[in-house]
Amino acid sequence: MCPHRAASLYMLLSSRRHWDDAYFSPRKGATVLYGMTEFSEAATLLARLGKHTTGKGCLYIKKLEDVDQHVLEALVLKSLEAKKARQPSEK
Repeated sequence: MCPHRAASLYMLLSSRRHWDDAYFSPRKGATVLYGMTEFSEAATLLARLGKHTTGKGCLYIKKLEDVDQHVLEALVLKSLEAKKARQPSEK
């Protein structure tokens, strides 16, 4: 995997303050974002995302430039909202 791809994804997420809670792994064949398909609006956003594959709740992106970064940001935000809604409140 090209190191700048992971850096670009990091910059996208960190510049918008989503990095701390989003999980991804820059792998040789594709960057994997975890938990991106487990909310009600995921199918609609994935249809608009661009070139990607999915599997078991994960999103695989080979090239960051092949996807719409605004849609990717929306996916991250919605997945984080869904994750927080599923977790019990801490007291």
